[in-house]
Amino acid sequence: MKGALGLRFSKISLAIFILIFSIILSVNTFNVWAVEPEPSVSSSAEFAIIIDIDKGQVLFEKQADKQFSALLLSKLMTALISIEKLPPNSNVTVSANAAAAQHHEVTLESGNIYKLDELLAANLLAMSDNSATALFEAVESNPEEFVKLMNSKVTSLSMNSTKFDTPLGRDEDSYTTVRDMSNLMINALNTQPFRDIFCSTIRFINTLSMNPRGYVRNTNEVLFNYEWAKGGCLLSTDEGLISSIIYANRNDMNLLQITINSSVESYIEESISMFDYCFFGFEKTLLVAKGEVLDATVISNESLPLIAANDVFYISPKGKNIIKSNELLLIENVSTPIEEGSYMGSIKYTLTDGTTISVSVQAGSNIYSSSAALNDILEALNSNKDIVTLIMIISSFIAIIIISNSWHFFSKKISRKQIK
Repeated sequence: MKGALGLRFSKISLAIFILIFSIILSVNTFNVWAVEPEPSVSSSAEFAIIIDIDKGQVLFEKQADKQFSALLLSKLMTALISIEKLPPNSNVTVSANAAAAQHHEVTLESGNIYKLDELLAANLLAMSDNSATALFEAVESNPEEFVKLMNSKVTSLSMNSTKFDTPLGRDEDSYTTVRDMSNLMINALNTQPFRDIFCSTIRFINTLSMNPRGYVRNTNEVLFNYEWAKGGCLLSTDEGLISSIIYANRNDMNLLQITINSSVESYIEESISMFDYCFFGFEKTLLVAKGEVLDATVISNESLPLIAANDVFYISPKGKNIIKSNELLLIENVSTPIEEGSYMGSIKYTLTDGTTISVSVQAGSNIYSSSAALNDILEALNSNKDIVTLIMIISSFIAIIIISNSWHFFSKKISRKQIK
């Protein structure tokens, strides 16, 4: 009887234990036992890149250096050069040539006058050939001269795999790569008028002949479907392929995504997936903190600490160190005296992906002379400025008293001589 009772009690205890364990497991499944999967990403686009705008780090790439048509790049380049060459409030008269380039969303009439920002909006948000033509003609009436400006800009931005042969880039001799496009976009996003339009979902226009609705809408649907997307543009081809550029920001990470020749059906979902891969699989990490001692050098037989001039961040996969090496690059012909805080050069950090990050370094202390003893004396005086100041004040008072007494003494002596 006792054995049966003990067995029953054991079964009840086991059942209670299993129940309690199940409750605990269900409560903590997502915060204790769950293991995050390794982030992964893929893209059906023919060419793709995701790059950190701040440091130029590439977080994802696919055929980033393979050349393709410069059609989309031509619109970006035309907008950037127009902003640089034309006054901000310019009015542009549309030629018959520009008006002849029809577009389903934007209509330009020959002889009509349009504002610069209206044409820029039509060019960047709707990717219309007519607005691009009107813009480049406003800068240079001769297309060949405008192409020279385009290729000059290509050279200045070190876009070594890009060349333009015509302003609209529709010919086989105009080509680029997604890596070069990212170079241009980083430069363009630092140009406020370009950034303002590129980061617009809708731009209202005053000239109804351009669009009867009174506005131009950004054709990149990712901006309307992804909360961290801040700007973008899109170009579709007759073959049903999509070329997309999107700028997104989350947790102080500024990323640019470029995909070329994606399918219409998948580009939104894939673009979002690629951004999520970066935003959740990577983190912004402090490389060095302002005032941190990074290295030291010897000047005039004195050790000089080198400190970081400011905070420097970089992006890395979560939980991974991607710093490959660092190199100290001091300025040449350093001589004393050296004041604390003086610029001394930089330290170049190389990451495993080949990205280089330069950190400015400053002198962490003073070196007054080539004499170590003199340096010690001057450093001691500099470290006790309050005491030195007090001594100087007291010394000044004593000097004044001595001079005053001496003056009175000699004055009396002279007076006595005169009396005699």
